[in-house]
Amino acid sequence: FKNNKIDINKIVDAGLCKHCLIKMFNGSFKHIKDIRLGDVLYDNIVVLGIVHLKPENTNSKFLALQNGSFLTENNILLENNNLFYLKNKYSEISFFDNYITNDLENNNHLFHLVTSKGYFYVEDIKIIHYSELIDIYIKNYFS
Repeated sequence: FKNNKIDINKIVDAGLCKHCLIKMFNGSFKHIKDIRLGDVLYDNIVVLGIVHLKPENTNSKFLALQNGSFLTENNILLENNNLFYLKNKYSEISFFDNYITNDLENNNHLFHLVTSKGYFYVEDIKIIHYSELIDIYIKNYFS
């Protein structure tokens, strides 16, 4: 690192607000804040970990979903076995700088998941789980 100070969280962290709808095994949806260890998600995915993040440690831009929930632009999507960085995939959509909501002001944290298959569905968007996301960013940043 040659004595360069970097904020690794700003590079690798990504989160989802508590109202993001996670697709469950039976096709129903549950807010990410209500997901528990061992829950079975759509595509027979088991929740192995629940990550809590401080918004100030993540990239400061957010994408609002149709139901009013939001996720950070550092999330990575998986489509047809190809990875897409959310910030590149939806470049035509406006991201909100410093998107502050009552959720962030009152709860001051975002969520992410670690799963048995390395991904899960937010509504109908297939995203990479937290551990894989971190590995991808670190590999790309330091290679």
